[in-house]
Amino acid sequence: MIEQVDLIVLSHQDLGFTDHPLICRKLQVRYLDMAIDLAAANRGKEPDQRFYWTCESNNVVWEWWQNAPPERQELFLEMVREGWIEVCAMPFNHQPTLSAREWRSVAHWLPQEMWPALGPRTIVQNDVNGFPRAGVMALTDVGAEYLWMGLNCDTGGSPVPQPSAFWWQMPDGCKIFVWNSITYPAGYLLFEPREWRKGPLPEASDTRYRPPAHGDIFDTSPAHLRQAQEICSAQLEKWRRAGFRLSRVAVSMTNMWRIDNDPPCALLPDFVAAWNAAGLLPRLSLTTPTGALEAIKSLCADVIPTLEGEWTDWWANGPASTPRELSASRHARRVIEALDWPQYKHSPTVAAELDDCVRQLCLFDEHTWGSWKSAAQPDSPATKAHFAEKSALAYRSLALAELALGDANRALAPKTKGIHVLNPYSLPFTGWVTLSDDCLRGDYEGVKDTVTGRKLPFDRLPGVSAFFTPATDPKQFTPLDTARVFPDAIAGKCLRFWVEGLGPHEMRTFRLLKRLPPPPEFSLPEVRLDASGWPARVRWQDTTLFDSPIGDLISLEIQGFAPRWKYKEILALPTVAERQAARQKHSTLTQAMPIGSATLRDTGPTLICEQYLAHPRLRVMRRALEVYKAAPRARLRVTINRLPKPEAAEVFYLKFPLSRRGYDVQLSNGGIPFRPDLEQLTRTCRDYFSIDGQVTFSKGPSRLVLDCHDNALVALGDMNDGLMLEQLGGDLSTVYAIIYNNVWYTNFAGDESGLMEFAFDLYSAGPSVPGFAPAAFPVVVV
Repeated sequence: MIEQVDLIVLSHQDLGFTDHPLICRKLQVRYLDMAIDLAAANRGKEPDQRFYWTCESNNVVWEWWQNAPPERQELFLEMVREGWIEVCAMPFNHQPTLSAREWRSVAHWLPQEMWPALGPRTIVQNDVNGFPRAGVMALTDVGAEYLWMGLNCDTGGSPVPQPSAFWWQMPDGCKIFVWNSITYPAGYLLFEPREWRKGPLPEASDTRYRPPAHGDIFDTSPAHLRQAQEICSAQLEKWRRAGFRLSRVAVSMTNMWRIDNDPPCALLPDFVAAWNAAGLLPRLSLTTPTGALEAIKSLCADVIPTLEGEWTDWWANGPASTPRELSASRHARRVIEALDWPQYKHSPTVAAELDDCVRQLCLFDEHTWGSWKSAAQPDSPATKAHFAEKSALAYRSLALAELALGDANRALAPKTKGIHVLNPYSLPFTGWVTLSDDCLRGDYEGVKDTVTGRKLPFDRLPGVSAFFTPATDPKQFTPLDTARVFPDAIAGKCLRFWVEGLGPHEMRTFRLLKRLPPPPEFSLPEVRLDASGWPARVRWQDTTLFDSPIGDLISLEIQGFAPRWKYKEILALPTVAERQAARQKHSTLTQAMPIGSATLRDTGPTLICEQYLAHPRLRVMRRALEVYKAAPRARLRVTINRLPKPEAAEVFYLKFPLSRRGYDVQLSNGGIPFRPDLEQLTRTCRDYFSIDGQVTFSKGPSRLVLDCHDNALVALGDMNDGLMLEQLGGDLSTVYAIIYNNVWYTNFAGDESGLMEFAFDLYSAGPSVPGFAPAAFPVVVV
């Protein structure tokens, strides 16, 4: 029998769901001031009548602190010391798209001098349907002991019952106590028959709606208390029948004006005091998470299970609704990784900008990509305003990081004439260095490597000629250049030269040459083409990189009067078989088809195959596969121009059939590797996986790596979206890179259209070949 219910009062921070993200942040700061006053006003009251407040996300505390006068800061610290206010360990509720560096930033979000005073011991992740082990490990390193999950199972699910507790063991052997609570606002529904929230989720500025006041909810009259106890007892009995066996339970609750981003509910202390004074059971207690979880742990620490594995997230498909911004955030991450080189640390620009860039990326990965109506009204001013604020975080971080890198390179560059090429990464680089012909003052045919003595010709490619009046010749424009302002197919506008074996952190100088001898010849791998001229097999002497065409685009479009609701209907079916049958009945799979034959071009070190394709949902698609002759490696670049279609619920996949049956497959999230299916919690997402970038197949010393530079989501074995698989099976070596997904009916972008670009590297490696520096951002040219 449940004898006590601990109530955790908080405001769920959801940056953009209810209001413009900037307004959400301002409101949360305002609410902290209100909570401080409520807690201070209750200081002299009996324990049952005191107000407790939980800062779910500690970025609110940091933003409030920077502008609070000293006397308010001290009052806040008094409330924390006395236990009326608890500050939790994470700044936001996060998507699973953070890197290892970003998780370290999350763990040190508050200034070091504030940490001892606040002592965060509990991580709270609300709403989101998963949590990476990387986040747990980063936060336990700085003192976190508990993880409170208040997930929202809409279009997702929970690996264990709600509520329940378990130990979660990390790869390093450490354990954390996990309280898998009911969804974050549902404590309210333990006492009230229905939501008090009304209307189409009003904005804070909408004066037609107001927060609840005395008499609206949590009435203390005897009749209402009896009704509340009946509701509470019925719910607790459901939990008991489902197997809950503890005498104490902890739940959270928010206010009922909008549920998210709401002010403190000041009505609860009187309600709790009246309930307990009436002798009703179970006993109610207002408290904060750590105290509640310490008490629950004391009841069950020795009997609850220990679970291991990644907690993959059903909501991970949301960020794929904005491929351009996601790509920008990944590009920024690679530039920031380059800035790790100790030589750069002497640059004042690097020191000043690096932390800010990382923090903006962390904020970009906060779990909200849009408002409650972002999919319903994708072109409304409010939706555009919301997403402008969100997307700016990725673009701003990228711009600042690029400037810091440029400044650092100018400071490091030798004064001698030439082109100075730097590999700022800890892996070797072999590949192309690209220039614009505009940056060279004179006519040159190539360069001389001052280390090896090799003379390297320029590979000349067509490119953009800015502020150039185009002739009436359609060949000056590629099919991708739909604006037709600056021609993008002018011969020789882009130059590149081949760099071989540039070591980690090596800078090499190349001298410009006006004349060159004939270029050296490279032996070709075996390349077999399909009927359209696209490579279907590429093999070196002892390695087959692939033996089926890679880079096919396939779309999955849900059909129906309201497709996103049909998708939700499919997810709600009870079995995988029923979901498979329903998805097949209510969806269409369409593959992009080649437009004529592919073109082949031998550059010397590489062979490039380029092809345009047609698809009913695209204005145009181009793919280019560059095969490296000297090593088992290929690079695929795909550009699509998606046509707008607000009503569509669709997923775009790029197919990589890699023929590695029997190989171990490994993914990584937040820097922590895991084997899908084998090393993840049961009933967590297997339809798709959020990854740091690589999918690795290994057997003994042999490795095949697919490096996804611009997307964050892959499916293994098949196109599994909407199936809610309970287990992966069969051959997982066909990888489907998910480059677009807008099936969410809220909270994410509904209709991103226009040009989108994606790059992938596929290479074979062994013990002596550790990998390559990121070819999407290979080197720095000074």
